[in-house]
Amino acid sequence: MKKNSELFFSKTKNFLTVYLVKQCNKSVYTVKSYKDTLTIFRRFIGEVENISIKTFKFSDCKRDVLLKFIEYLRNGKAAVSTINNKLAGIRAYLWYCSDEDVELQPIAIMASRIPLLKEPKLIRPIISPEIMTDFLSGVFSHTSKSKRDQLMLMLLYQTAGKASEITAIKIKDIILSERIILFHGKGDKERIVTYDEVAALHLKAFLKTDHKNMNPDDYLFFTKIKGVKYQMSLGNVERIVNKYAELLKELHPELPESVYPHMFRRTRATNLYQDGVDLELISRYMGHSSTVTTRIYAQPSMAMLKEIMDRANPFSEYDSTNKDEFDNLTENDIIEMCGLRP
Repeated sequence: MKKNSELFFSKTKNFLTVYLVKQCNKSVYTVKSYKDTLTIFRRFIGEVENISIKTFKFSDCKRDVLLKFIEYLRNGKAAVSTINNKLAGIRAYLWYCSDEDVELQPIAIMASRIPLLKEPKLIRPIISPEIMTDFLSGVFSHTSKSKRDQLMLMLLYQTAGKASEITAIKIKDIILSERIILFHGKGDKERIVTYDEVAALHLKAFLKTDHKNMNPDDYLFFTKIKGVKYQMSLGNVERIVNKYAELLKELHPELPESVYPHMFRRTRATNLYQDGVDLELISRYMGHSSTVTTRIYAQPSMAMLKEIMDRANPFSEYDSTNKDEFDNLTENDIIEMCGLRP
């Protein structure tokens, strides 16, 4: 029994089905992620290291093996974030095993000391105000479908909603008199969002033409199949966004090559931040549990950067027009302005 317990994968079933699910209350998606990680590691051990799952022991999981595994993932063109997640998954498994068997702690410590790969910070693209204006103006046609599409694009931007939240809107979630929509997120989380008067006019017109019966349980955006209304798919939302992006590229060649629904959410958050809205308020509006997540969208505008640089420069107010005033400052005055000690 002791011999079998030394095998590296001997504790994976308990880890995945008992520890993560019953003790840590992890979601099915998190459990699947750990399972995928251990499965890929098992394939690496068998196919690259040529060691059977029947013989690979905890003591065989050395630093060079984990480094080879990282290189294996890199050669497979895995993203840096994916590689870091896989390494973190193996670390979590080893710490779990070391809690069960103290003799395995040196292996867990060794794995924890392998540094994560440095992830390049990507500036994710947003849509410029000029292009967004054209997106929302409905300049291309005036069919009933184009009016629906225009309303959808307006709500994607103004509510900073995810595509899944937009497609989940039901008639009963809309309060026209208050210009309010109730969003239902993951884990039964709810949040209230609003929209401007222009979108309100489009919404009223759309309800009048496409929701004459005003059934409270009908989805706002639907697909009709054989006379039956179904919730619109996320793929259909992506198709609508792509359709108008392609039409706009002739007018705006600077439009990012790939335009997708989440870009509207990111653009809205960035615009709110650049307009001076407090990060805490933006976080609440977007349904984030922490402002840490919201900071991803907080890209400063050039005007904000210039203002910050001016404020950070203690001599900015003493330009050439105030040369006499600057010359009259004492050494200690300048030291204090620079935030130094005498």
